[in-house]
Parts: sequence; C-alpha cells; structure tokens
Amino acid sequence: MTLITMAKAAFMNSDKSINETFVPTTRRPMALFYALTIAIPVMIMLTMALTPGVWDWLYGNGRTFAYPEAALEAAQRLGYNQVSTNLIERVPAAFIEPVLWMPLIYAGAPTIGAIITILLLGKSGAFRTFLGRFNPLRNGLSLATAFKYYAILIVLVFATRFVLFIFGGVELIDWTSIISASSLYAFVVYALVNQGGLLEECGWRTFALPYLQDHMSTPLAASLLLGLLWALWHFPIGIAQWDQSLFAFVMEYGLFTAGAIAMSVLITFFFNTLGGSVWPAIIFHGLVN
Repeated sequence: MTLITMAKAAFMNSDKSINETFVPTTRRPMALFYALTIAIPVMIMLTMALTPGVWDWLYGNGRTFAYPEAALEAAQRLGYNQVSTNLIERVPAAFIEPVLWMPLIYAGAPTIGAIITILLLGKSGAFRTFLGRFNPLRNGLSLATAFKYYAILIVLVFATRFVLFIFGGVELIDWTSIISASSLYAFVVYALVNQGGLLEECGWRTFALPYLQDHMSTPLAASLLLGLLWALWHFPIGIAQWDQSLFAFVMEYGLFTAGAIAMSVLITFFFNTLGGSVWPAIIFHGLVN
C-alpha cells in the first residue's frame, strides 16, 4: 500500500473499529470534556493573578507566587537549570517543591477532563475502551508494520526539528551526541514520559480524537478542529506569560496555532494508521517537546 493510499485511508475514511465511542452522542460529551479541560487552567491562572495568597501554602517563606518564574526558581533550587518536562524528574521534584505541581495539573487537564467525562457520561465498559487505547498493536496490527510506522514517525520528528532550525525556532541537534548512552536514555524517556506527551495526549487523542472522528465528516476535519481546540487550550498560560506587544503576541500565538493544527493532522495520520493507539501521539508530542 502506497503512502498516498495510506494517507487517504487515514484522513478520509472513518473506521468504526478505531473510533469506539465512550458515551452516547445525546449527552454532549465533547462539550463537557472541553469545558473541564479549559476550566482547570483558567481557574489556576485566574486565582494566581487575582488571589495569589490562595497559593501561599505551596511553598511559604513569604515568596510571591508567579508562575512560571516560581516553577523555574524551584527547579533551580533542586539543581536544574530549567523546569524539566520529564516526569521521572518532575514528579519526585514536585514532592520537594510543591509549586512544580502546577504545570503538571495544567498539562494533565485534558486527561482529567476525559476521565471525569467517562465516569459521568460513559456507557458500560467505556473506561475499559479508554484503557484499550494504550495497546500499541490494536486492530490486528503486526509488529513489523508498527515498527515501520513508528520509525517513520521518529524520522519525521527529526525532520520537523530541522525545519524549525531553518526558521530560527530551535537550535540544531548535536548529531554526534545522539548515539551516547545518556542521549539514548533521554530519547526514550522523553518519547514515553514527557509531561506534554503523556499527560495531554491521554485526553486529546485517547478521548477527543476518536469521538470527533466518529461524529464529523472525515478524520481530516476532526484533526483540524482538534488542533484548533488544542491551541486555544494553551491560551491561559500564554496570557499569564505575556510580556510583549499585542502585535508580537498575536503573531506568536498565530504561528503556534498553525503549528498545533499541523501537528494535529500528523498525529491523526499515525493514530489511524496504527489502529487508534495513543502511543504515536504520546511519542510524537513528547519528542517534539
């Protein structure tokens, strides 16, 4: 099967075996899911901006709470030069510096929203269906086919990073360091347990994408809408970190939104090609981060 044929199958046909529904359509689960997903970061950012004293219990000693500065300061007190998005480091660190729970809760909002929606509105066996998305070999997918497409996904991540380098978005990868033991460890860790990849995608792609694909004209339309919703979800933290002109903010957020939609389309391709497993989304998102 050619790549063009695979792309048509991934973007134009809604496979019912991939898009098992968790909840009855009449109960408007997507509205509840997105409302919860947005409400969590909005509540965090509004209370931090309007009533910072609410969060004094996070660290005490009279320090003024201001995220993300407080999270960075906490990471530096633990010996890191930045706030790690590696959950193996982040979760233990959060028990020492509680302020580091804030970005974890924000990133976990889509998953929290998905689980609450399933528990409140889900059909019998809905949570089992949700957990089934973590099977990397769904729908009779062979190991050889899965390996091929995961390899393509990883190559695409490196190609994406190179394109971002060309446009000045990131530094070029030090290719000579990739084969080192520490780099290979970091590669695996960030592919599987990155904060954004694991905590976000367990909501966006495990719950929202299959539901939208099942209720929209094509998977492509579903992925475009989800990419837009995904970008808008980042807006509260963008406002909280706003330190530039309105024009610069609009341009930056416009580019971010375009990137989120493009990334959503790519994730949809791998999600559908690999039988509706969430792992392509987790790996792609984690490695891009």
